[in-house]
Amino acid sequence: MIPLPMALTPSKYSGTIMTLTDAVIVLLLAERVHGTDEAIRKSAKNVAKKLPRSKRDLMYHIAESQRPSEMIRHIALGLDD
Repeated sequence: MIPLPMALTPSKYSGTIMTLTDAVIVLLLAERVHGTDEAIRKSAKNVAKKLPRSKRDLMYHIAESQRPSEMIRHIALGLDD
C-alpha cells in the first residue's frame, strides 16, 4: 500500500473548510457552466456552509442580490492571487 501525502489523507473534516477565493471560483464556475443567476444563488448558499462564519455573510449577500453574476465578477476583480 502506498502512503498518501498528508494533504491527501482523508480526515473527519476534509472538504469542509473553504477560503473566500475558493468560494468565488465555485460561483464563477456556476455562472460559466449554467449561465443563470439562480445557479449562482444556489451555489452561494451551498458554499456559505463551508466557509468560516466570518466570511459567510458575503455569500448570503450574493445569494440575495438581484444580479449575483455582476456582483461575483466585481468581487473576483478584487481578489489577491
